[in-house]
Amino acid sequence: MNPSTPSFDASQFVPSQNHEIDWSNYGSEPPTDSYDPTQGFELEEGDWFEHKNILPKDNHTQPTISAIHMDRFEDLTWLGFQGGRLSSHLQSNMEKWCSSVVHASEIRQISSIREGILTLSANEFKLTKRGGKNLFSCRTGTMIDVSSFSFFATNPGSVILGGMTYLHLYDLNNARMLKEIPSREPSIRVDAAGRWIASAGSLGNITLRDPLTFNITHTFETGLSGITDMALKDDILVVSGWSGGRSEGIYLDPTVQVFDVRTFQSLDGIPFSQGAVATKFHPNFDATVVLVSQTGEFQFWDLKSPADFEEKIFSVGLEAMVDFDISLSGDIMSFADLSGYVTQWTNKDDPKINPENLGEISIMDVAPPPPKIEMEDDSPLSLIYLPSHLYNSDLLSNWNLNWNYPVPIPSKSIDTSMFPDFKQVDFVGYASNPGLRRNQTTRDRSGSVGSRRSNRQPIRMLDLLLQKTKKQRPPRPYRHVEITHTKFDLFDFQMYNKTRFGGLENTLPNSYCNGCLQTLYFMPELRNYMLSHLCKKEFCLSCELGFLFHMLDEAKGNNCEASNFLRSFRQIPQASGLGLTETPADDQVSLVRLMENFNRFILEQLHKEGDTPIQQLLMLNDDAREYGVGSKDIVDVMFGAWVQSESKCMSCKHSTTRSSQSFQFDMVYPDNADSLPSFEQVLKTSLSKSSHTKAWCEKCGRYQLTEQKRSLTSLPNTLCINTAASKADMDFWKSKLVANNDEVNAVTSWLPLYLKISLSENGLNLEALHSHPEPPFEDNSVYELSAVISHVFDPSKKASRHSHVVAQIKVPDPYVKTAGMEDDRQDKWYLFNDFHVVPITVQDVVDFSFKSPCVVYYRKMSLRNNLPAVLPKINPITEEAFFLDNPIKLRPNNYQPLSFIPLSRQNLPKPGDVVAIDAEFVSLGAEETELRSDGSRVIINPCHFSLARVSVIRGMGHTAGQPFIDDYIVTSEPVVDYLTKFSGIQPGDLDPKISKHHVTTLKSVYLKLRYLIDLGCIFLGHGLAKDFRIMNVLVPPEQIIDTVEIYHLEGQRKISLKFLASCLLNLDIQGETHDSIEDARTALQLYNKYVDLIQETKFDEVLTKIYDLGRQTKWTLPGN
Repeated sequence: MNPSTPSFDASQFVPSQNHEIDWSNYGSEPPTDSYDPTQGFELEEGDWFEHKNILPKDNHTQPTISAIHMDRFEDLTWLGFQGGRLSSHLQSNMEKWCSSVVHASEIRQISSIREGILTLSANEFKLTKRGGKNLFSCRTGTMIDVSSFSFFATNPGSVILGGMTYLHLYDLNNARMLKEIPSREPSIRVDAAGRWIASAGSLGNITLRDPLTFNITHTFETGLSGITDMALKDDILVVSGWSGGRSEGIYLDPTVQVFDVRTFQSLDGIPFSQGAVATKFHPNFDATVVLVSQTGEFQFWDLKSPADFEEKIFSVGLEAMVDFDISLSGDIMSFADLSGYVTQWTNKDDPKINPENLGEISIMDVAPPPPKIEMEDDSPLSLIYLPSHLYNSDLLSNWNLNWNYPVPIPSKSIDTSMFPDFKQVDFVGYASNPGLRRNQTTRDRSGSVGSRRSNRQPIRMLDLLLQKTKKQRPPRPYRHVEITHTKFDLFDFQMYNKTRFGGLENTLPNSYCNGCLQTLYFMPELRNYMLSHLCKKEFCLSCELGFLFHMLDEAKGNNCEASNFLRSFRQIPQASGLGLTETPADDQVSLVRLMENFNRFILEQLHKEGDTPIQQLLMLNDDAREYGVGSKDIVDVMFGAWVQSESKCMSCKHSTTRSSQSFQFDMVYPDNADSLPSFEQVLKTSLSKSSHTKAWCEKCGRYQLTEQKRSLTSLPNTLCINTAASKADMDFWKSKLVANNDEVNAVTSWLPLYLKISLSENGLNLEALHSHPEPPFEDNSVYELSAVISHVFDPSKKASRHSHVVAQIKVPDPYVKTAGMEDDRQDKWYLFNDFHVVPITVQDVVDFSFKSPCVVYYRKMSLRNNLPAVLPKINPITEEAFFLDNPIKLRPNNYQPLSFIPLSRQNLPKPGDVVAIDAEFVSLGAEETELRSDGSRVIINPCHFSLARVSVIRGMGHTAGQPFIDDYIVTSEPVVDYLTKFSGIQPGDLDPKISKHHVTTLKSVYLKLRYLIDLGCIFLGHGLAKDFRIMNVLVPPEQIIDTVEIYHLEGQRKISLKFLASCLLNLDIQGETHDSIEDARTALQLYNKYVDLIQETKFDEVLTKIYDLGRQTKWTLPGN
């Protein structure tokens, strides 16, 4: 919302008798019966001539007009200016009627409805009353360079806005954004007046979208270098634009192109030698279009009978036209010139803006300025001017005593010290007695009424204070959020994430590692390496991290699941041996230790997989070579530090040394916390350990007291520190906060934001820096705090889980720019609490009053110099991945003939091809539900599914309906329920030893689907949201056609595939069980039926009948 205007409460702007927008008198419908739209265009009362040419009188306006509009309901002409000012002028003499600033930048389009005036700027859409009062304004982060808007023909009361990256559907009746549709290219013009939503792209193409699904139906390639304007009415689309290139120069195309959007065919163009910069359909004739050139020449053209139409061009004589409009009556055309003049042409002696005689609108009454008053010390107060509306009303001094009424004395406030023990049962509250008998009050020595404190009272108050501190909950963004699933999965994830970064859901087993995974993702070098890595191992955490990072790249603020990564993680024997796959206890210590152990494990495992031989890699393309896949270990590069350990016998002075590599370091805290050492002192002691212990001496041949020393010989690029492994360690961090007098200050905090670490002959040098280093960051010894993984304990009984882990990450600039976000902060810190993502301050990071750090990351600031402006697009999944051999060797004795025809390299789908898909699943864990006191059933832990079968069939061409993928997926985890009635999967179908089907691995199926997604194929199916969720793939919305959404009325239940197939196709499917190939074919046939119904304009009628039939039969078919 624009802060300069009052915010609009959408709850007050609802359709009602007084405030509902009336669309009956708006649009291109003829207002009276005096016009016959079936006739061609015919000039009335002679040719067109100049009616007015004036410079509007407005002391506030800037010289450049940016938009013009002739009011559909009043005899007013509206002008928009580059500075954001909107002014209106009477049609009779063009005198100013009202003027106000409505936008901070130029006004790009103006339109009128009965309630007021709609205006559009580059990033704001607004409705104001004709007198200037703001009704509502819409301004979101995704509204970037919005160019135009159009009324939505299929949804009265809504408008469609076209911008740089999104199309926005806005509801005027309720003042809210209904939908945001991603667009492939910037939209410079949008029109939804016909059966489709037409948007003109910056590359010269016209895209038609389905008004129900908003999917792209067709694209007209105009061949123009750029589009200046377009007009859509019924089935006719008219487009004007630029032609030429660098060699011949840019010029206005002398032919205006015409298309039939019903048959998607190009029609004969309109010759206009001057070149059209603006096109509009005449409001009173269906087939007549008005073309206007840049210098003001305009021409009428009848599309129905061009041969019988006399071509005639009228010249207005403008310097440079910026906008023009036709009145609703069709009598007047207004042209706005770059010089600030407004020229009106007409073909009648007494023209009117509106067909109905609305009468002359009166000049707005302006209150006279108050008289100037000079007040002296002895001047009476009666000289002060009172507004005119108070002259005839009573003043406060004339108060009527009958208006007085008694007010009871307010009740005594409750002592706040009772609140920690306060409990409420129904509507009755209970608290501990502070030491008095019931209804007892005493007077102290000063005479005031109070309670007499007993000798035990100070101790009691201290106990209450400590109990209050103990039960204090962490701030709301840091609390664990429980995903409460309902029958329809209506959990609102967007309420917890207003950014463009992806969050991770926390309902899966072992999702405690979400914070660590999100931290690794925001390390650019590690991200690039993992996205480039692809090997043949079935359970490879590097591959799965790359797949997860790809989803987070494409999430755009949506939530993701790490299900495939966690599935592979549970198959690593070392993870099970360390107890990492077990569910941690919900206490203050167990999760902290588990988090540190996972951090050690993941770095060691990625280091081990980084040494994968080249012959084990599936792809080794240019991206992989650029980021070191197959030639270097990214964990070694980013986290590796060499440590020299020396063991010296205190008896014979014999010493032995050895070198080893370490990826993280443990903090060692002093035994006496009262010494209050600084963080750098504790860290230096931890990195350069020295201790005395008994060890075997080779020279003495027995155990002797030895001195053990450890020292760094090289520094890592990223310093990873495990900070707390016990309750005492966590208390040590909180003691540092108390030592700083509870003041949270980013500069003087105990945890420094910057460290300077270097190695010399004297050992390790470590210093805390309290000022922000300035670029260029050439000093290779300066580290910055980049991430903190912290443990949060919520002692409240209301908490769904008391112990959980959050990550506070300093997001590098390339991630912010790639996500399309605007963040001007110097330090871009964000909190990642699973799927709850919010920006935070540096003070929040160093505040440990309610949390304790588990892992702390410091990163060399010199690495900033190598970061690109935006994140590179990396994709190792190429055509080769689609044709990989099945890693599972099937037994030919059990193997049946293939149920699908495999693709060859010659008949691979092309970008934009439609493929139908369906999947079947098995259950790995039972659903956990809770029955609440009101009788409602809430799903606490949803049923966990595993992908069991995927079928993909062709959706276009002569091979439409032919399957080319039908894979059964082997599962290494125990299956609780095969769900045979709904999946068709029988026990043994997923076992490659006895199965008769084409069984393969989940990774193999994932690579095929990812290749089709990245290729740009459009996936068609029924209920695809759940399928893609369990497959753990992210498909762009523009590549999805879901028949469950197509055949759906808003606010009504969704219809099953079986019911639709019976009603529309007369098919009986899903008899005893389900078959994914059959379901995919049925969805394809339903979509083809939908296309036919749309062309016949019968779809709405048929869909209404289907819902009526469903309600009559209670959504059951005969025989069921």
